[in-house]
Amino acid sequence: MSVSFHVLSFGPYSLPHAIGKNTRGMDSSNALDIIKTITNLAHGNDSVAVVSVYQASQAIFECFTKVLLLHEERQIFFGRTEDAEEYFVRMGFWRPMPNTSTADFLTSLTNPEEAQVKLQSELDVQVPVTAEHFERHWYHRQERKDMLEDLLQIEAEQLARRGHAKLGPLYSMISFLSQVALCLH
Repeated sequence: MSVSFHVLSFGPYSLPHAIGKNTRGMDSSNALDIIKTITNLAHGNDSVAVVSVYQASQAIFECFTKVLLLHEERQIFFGRTEDAEEYFVRMGFWRPMPNTSTADFLTSLTNPEEAQVKLQSELDVQVPVTAEHFERHWYHRQERKDMLEDLLQIEAEQLARRGHAKLGPLYSMISFLSQVALCLH
């Protein structure tokens, strides 16, 4: 679907929007404008936009409140954008160049040839290498448990604010956040 479809269909009771590869082939200025438009509409209409971005600049990355990082189809992080880098630094990775964007740093973690690991002697734990190890590490972290709790709280607040309004015939029998929780499991 086109970006214009999503822009026109945002509303106070709209379903979450999943928008993929919407900036591919654009120059950085136009890509940033599109992302700002999408995120402003989502925030302004109390809605959700799930956006897949190709080679996000730092400015684009900072437009988002949360980031989901996948490695070989396995979830290895889901949380606030400002917490993502620190999570992986504590795990034993480091950003080799200060001018590298956070998005590039996070993407590099999924490529063993690009990921930069601190000296093993400086670490208390084994640094994950495979997608399975990353996923296992994430699954047992307090950050993941906190995020699931936050999602449930957000859902309760939205239902209270909307007065339990029905979202129409396409709305699932279980809530969106319950679906997200199932995907995270």
